Amino acid sequence: MNFLQSIIPSHGRKAIEGLSPHQLTALVYVAEGYTDQETGKAINRGKDTISSHVKSAMAKLGAKTRSHAVAIALSKGIISLNPCK
Repeated sequence: MNFLQSIIPSHGRKAIEGLSPHQLTALVYVAEGYTDQETGKAINRGKDTISSHVKSAMAKLGAKTRSHAVAIALSKGIISLNPCK
């Protein structure tokens, strides 16, 4: 199972149409409380690249803020959080 399969509920995979794998990954890290810089370091991308992924995801979800994007993605089952770390 790859990373995205582990964070996207099986019933929500069809709901991700329009969001790239990078945007989904960035949203999960936002949901976990990571900054763009921390996310970039974790997945070997630049802070500005992560910021761009988050902003694109926000636009596609119709979200006003980063938190709003996470709330939408969680409520639609697009992403899920793993309570067991």
